[in-house]
Parts: sequence; C-alpha cells; structure tokens
Amino acid sequence: MPNSRLYDREARLYADLTRNHDGSFEWNDPAQRFSIDPIWNLQPAVLQVVRALQKLGAFDASGLEIIHRTWAAKPFTGPEHAMESDALIKQTIGDLIEAKLVSQDAVQEDVATVYSYWQIPMYAIETKLQEVALKDLQAAQQAELHAQYF
Repeated sequence: MPNSRLYDREARLYADLTRNHDGSFEWNDPAQRFSIDPIWNLQPAVLQVVRALQKLGAFDASGLEIIHRTWAAKPFTGPEHAMESDALIKQTIGDLIEAKLVSQDAVQEDVATVYSYWQIPMYAIETKLQEVALKDLQAAQQAELHAQYF
C-alpha cells in the first residue's frame, strides 16, 4: 500500500496521471484536488504557467518543436537578464500563434501569465525529441513504482 501521507503531500504539489485500483486513469490537478490557499485560493505559479502554455498550444508536438528551436538557440550558461528571456517568450508565443496552435479558450491573461512567471532557465536542459521504445518506458515506470512502494 502506498503511504497515504506521502501521497497527499505530493498530490498537493504535483500534477500527475495516476492509476486507480480499478485500472482507470485519473489526472491529478493540485488546484482541483486541494485548496492551495484557503483564504485566496491561489495557484502555484508553475501551475498557472503550465495551464497558460497548454492553452497557447505549447504542448502539441509542433508546439514542443517551436519551444525547442527557440530556446535551444540561446544557451543560458552565465548571468542572464530577464530581457533575453522575454525576447524568447515573445518569439515562442508569436511562433505558436503563427502555427495556429493557440486554443479557442486562450485569453490575453494567459500571455501575461507566461511573461510574468515563466522563469529564465536555471540550467541547460535537453529539449530535443528522443525516440524511446514503449517497453523501455514501461520498465522505467515499473522500477519507479517498485522503488516508491517497496
């Protein structure tokens, strides 16, 4: 059995796809599962950014390619300025719009959220598409589950 205290703590912090005891899947959204702040009901900035980027089409395969192409062109290896990040955000959003990936329910507030909270990368990450066999992903998933619960 999973540790319920650990699960509840992590469910408040992370968005994740979970499998129920009957084998069905459920999307865990921290803001919907628990009140983040009981007084103001504020959502973590990272959750706001992810939701805004999703509406702007960033998580479509073409959107991910746009992000890779745009952000990989500028290595963040030393002291950087927010103006550099803002320029890349502007280019990313413009390219997503040009590619017609933005959803119908996107609003100007989503653009403002991305500008306000999408932080400058703290270290270089590889964003290039990687081909991975399904069996390798399933093996990694099983190993992670085993490490967590046994």
